[in-house]
Amino acid sequence: MAKLRVVLVVVCLWCAVSLGAATGGLRVTVADEEGRPVEIATVQVWVPTEAGGMRGFDFAAQATAEAGVFRVVGVPAGRYPGVRINKAGYAPAWVDDIEVRSDEETPVALTLLRGGTIAGIVVDENGEPVAGMPVVVNAERCRRDVVTDASGRFVAEHLYDTKYSISAEPKSGSPYALAFSKEWARPGATDVRIALKQKKVTEPSSASVQGPPELSVDNGPSLDDMAKAARGSQKAARVELVGQAAPPLVVERWYNGSFWQLDVKGKVVLLHFWGVWCGPCKRQIPQIRRLAREYGDKGLVTIGVHTQLAKEGLPDFLAENDLPYLIAVDHGGTTAETYRVTGYPTIAVVDRKGVLKEFNPADLEATIKGLLAEIPMATKDPAQR
Repeated sequence: MAKLRVVLVVVCLWCAVSLGAATGGLRVTVADEEGRPVEIATVQVWVPTEAGGMRGFDFAAQATAEAGVFRVVGVPAGRYPGVRINKAGYAPAWVDDIEVRSDEETPVALTLLRGGTIAGIVVDENGEPVAGMPVVVNAERCRRDVVTDASGRFVAEHLYDTKYSISAEPKSGSPYALAFSKEWARPGATDVRIALKQKKVTEPSSASVQGPPELSVDNGPSLDDMAKAARGSQKAARVELVGQAAPPLVVERWYNGSFWQLDVKGKVVLLHFWGVWCGPCKRQIPQIRRLAREYGDKGLVTIGVHTQLAKEGLPDFLAENDLPYLIAVDHGGTTAETYRVTGYPTIAVVDRKGVLKEFNPADLEATIKGLLAEIPMATKDPAQR
């Protein structure tokens, strides 16, 4: 990122995550509908829950010498309901019923399709369209969060071919209650209608409705085992990025400035991956704001990388909150995927040479001060070289 130049970082993790339990792996082949290889960063392995549903855990996808072929290591041995790939611009790809054997690599092939769309409208009790209303299009294997436009319309794209519950989920402080479409919808539906009603004294839970699981598997690895394995996999993937040239930012839109005003040559860069929907992210903002102000004239460039989720609420948030640094809207999740961001907030720090130095440092200010103290190569006195 010393220059935010485009750098291809090939991640090779050959060490399995050891949890003291039997583990195996997956050899995942990913292609689009025309058979072209597709690059991915994570693979979700799904596990049945005690409540009867399913939960997915993200494992790092390790690039191999063959395009579109990836390794997933350190997966607890057992049988799983399925494996899913999430990739911006495509519907989720899913393969049912996968068995992972100890010290073996299970082959899995997934095809990413563009998927279908569901469109509709949200109206109030008088039948008038409601703009800016969050809408959740939700199924077990695919979820899309969208917002109604000025005419109350919404469109959810890249949907897996299954049935979906559609809910309008008003923000806190709204006079309206959570509302659902009367019927399930499948991709291709264009006339979904949700009618809002005023809140009552007691309001139902805002949790989105999901259909029953399509496949249930017993006696698989515990959720705790999977969580530990997934965290280990993600950490290992990020470790491989540290010490390498920082990947470029792929940005859909800039706020509080533009790309042309961005000068990171010889600067320390603080990347804050966040979203207006994320409470912990917003609680970090006062610290990020203070660091940007205190160290901005000393060589620190601060960039808030906002998720695609709820990006419609970003202009209002910026109008109501003073963020004295650049805000970049991630393009289709590409930047987060490249930086192996699997949870929000995430912080990445880049040194003056454009090298990714650390994720989520325990003492962020101390890390920044240490990197700022390093003299840029271009400005060193020749006698110091």
